[in-house]
This record gives sequence, C-alpha cells and structure tokens, in this order.
Amino acid sequence: MSTSYSFSSKTLNFIIAISLLLPLLGLAYSWFSKHQQSKLGTDWDIVVQGYDPRDLLRGHYIRYQYDWGQYTDKEFEGSNDIICVKGVAPIVREIIRYKSWREDVESLMCDSLIRKDKWNIDQSRNMTRDRLYIPQTAASDLEKKLRDNRLRGIVTVRIRDDGKLTPQSIRFEPISESVDSREAE
Repeated sequence: MSTSYSFSSKTLNFIIAISLLLPLLGLAYSWFSKHQQSKLGTDWDIVVQGYDPRDLLRGHYIRYQYDWGQYTDKEFEGSNDIICVKGVAPIVREIIRYKSWREDVESLMCDSLIRKDKWNIDQSRNMTRDRLYIPQTAASDLEKKLRDNRLRGIVTVRIRDDGKLTPQSIRFEPISESVDSREAE
C-alpha cells in the first residue's frame, strides 16, 4: 500500500519559495545579530609596538603588538589570563594582568576586561598581538608612518562585556606628544 501526495502547482510553488527563503532569513538574522554585537562595548586607545617596517602591509592587514607596559609577550603565551583595563575611556590609566583561575573577576573593579579569544588566528599570542584591516587607498600613507621612528602607533580597540577585543582603527602621534598627553590627563 503506497501513499502518494498530490499538490497543486500553487502549493508546490509556495513550498519551494518558503524553502528558499528560510535559509536567507536565517543568514540575514545571523549577520544582523553579529553586526549589532560588534557595536557593543567600550572603545579604548592602546599603544602598539613591534611592527616591522620591512614587512609593512602583508595583504591588506597591518600586524602589531600591544604595549602592555611591564608585561611581556612571553608572559601571556599559552595562558588563560585576564587583562584588567582601568581608566576613563578612551584613556587607559593602568593595565593589570590576572590569572583567571585564581582571581574573582567581579572583585577586580576593572573598567573593561580582556579575555583570550579562542577563535583568534594566532592562539598562542592573541592577548599581545593582533592585526587590523587597512584599505588599499590608505596603505601608502600608513607605510610612511610605520617607517617614521618618531611616531607611535595607537590602536582604538572595542572591548565588549564578554571580554572580546576588536581593533577598530590605527593612528599615529609623535612619541613625546602621546606620552605627555596621557600623563597630563
């Protein structure tokens, strides 16, 4: 005994339209929610160092190392540390490194917390090194600034409540001006 289903052409067209539309709606919702989530958080200015003027723009990305003051790149390697940012956004006053498994995060009294991003391309160094997309039209100007050892790079990053750090933009200031203005404020 076999059962056959008979659909009218209108019903069949409706089923096909819905089956094609549902994945597109899911994709649109996914994009929209990620876009909204990327706007959340606090913007901070973080000094960067360690860009190599011989390897300026690989593709469309500039690679750099955050200057976390007294903490070195090796201290964060393979760790699950938390970086506590204190200050009044966008000015960072103090950076404190905590072992996430030893410290009660709520009691830290931080203005923002940065956690290790398990989805970052460079797993071993994602608390210290990052990259930022640079449009091709800005590449030549940026390369000149990278070569100038009188300038210091400052990356504006957005730190979300879940601890994800996302670079937004980079600018350059004279070293003496960027150091003096941060100490004066």
